Amino acid sequence: MGRRAKGGRRGRPSGCFPDPLKTGRDFLGLFPGGEWHIVSGYDHVHYLKISRVAGRFAALLLFILFLCPVSNGEEGKIIFVIDDEKRLYIYEGERLKFDFPCETGIGGMGKTREGDRKTPVGRYMIIWMASKRGDNEREGTQKIIDGITWCEDSKIYYGPEGPADERLWTDAYGGDDAAVMGLDYPNEADKGRGYTGDCIEIHATKRLKNGRLTPSGGCIKMFCEDALFLYNHVEVNTPVVIARTRGDLLSEYPFLREARR
Repeated sequence: MGRRAKGGRRGRPSGCFPDPLKTGRDFLGLFPGGEWHIVSGYDHVHYLKISRVAGRFAALLLFILFLCPVSNGEEGKIIFVIDDEKRLYIYEGERLKFDFPCETGIGGMGKTREGDRKTPVGRYMIIWMASKRGDNEREGTQKIIDGITWCEDSKIYYGPEGPADERLWTDAYGGDDAAVMGLDYPNEADKGRGYTGDCIEIHATKRLKNGRLTPSGGCIKMFCEDALFLYNHVEVNTPVVIARTRGDLLSEYPFLREARR
């Protein structure tokens, strides 16, 4: 994984901190009567000292909350699918968090048309999520209901009929453990190239051969337990980068060079 360069001690960012004395007076003034009670019985010098201490505290608080960019403690997640490794990786920033076995299209990689049974290559995004028993309380997640939950035109919908290969409640998608994450293939770049097809997903499956995953019709297939874990740890709009080899990604994501487990 990539290393962060160690820099020297940074000075105070110009323009980030307000004047401590003025901020202190404003801060003390937030409390009714607060300034009078705090400075009562003190001379002007002590008042200045109190104001400057409060000012430094308030300025620091404003700096943290409003004035300068800060991290919320959680870097963005990104999923990588590397075909020749048959692995799916979850990263937070440049840190590898989890990886799982997966399978891709029986037609190979580089989907360009409907029915070619290939898995697309490129940068995509999760645009909808549905499961039977996953965490469906989050925004953008939906419940899979037997007999009426389908995918068509890369969208989930509920109805009495739909494409035979897109019955999301069946064992092909995990059955009672179904978990499906729809991708935005074809995205705008794909459409500009004339690519066709729809309903490319990362999903669970119970259709195994001798306990192993088998190639898909273009989707990214996972064991049910792994797919459900993934479902509960990512969100709609999570990026998904699909590549033939790790080497294809190193120029843009050099931290992948050290990512093997």
